[in-house]
Amino acid sequence: MPGHGEPVTAAFVAEHRDGLARLAELDRAVAAGEIAEGDAPARSPYPEDVTRAALSRVPVASRPAARAAATPPTGTGGWWWTTPRRAAGSPV
Repeated sequence: MPGHGEPVTAAFVAEHRDGLARLAELDRAVAAGEIAEGDAPARSPYPEDVTRAALSRVPVASRPAARAAATPPTGTGGWWWTTPRRAAGSPV
């Protein structure tokens, strides 16, 4: 993005994209119980401290298994209907 640091190459961007994708795969594997969280740093493209910090910052609720458990049932009523509705034509 212009104005946000030194210009980088497409290879640099691809390398970091792939590293972040690998980190996301590790998080999903830990959340699914496929690997222990302590084993994730050894499989990460990033240093151990960076990997541990990244995994600790991903909210459990954003992990696929937690999202599936939190999906509201279909039907009427319930917590998802309690959000105040805007009046028709209201700008906010």
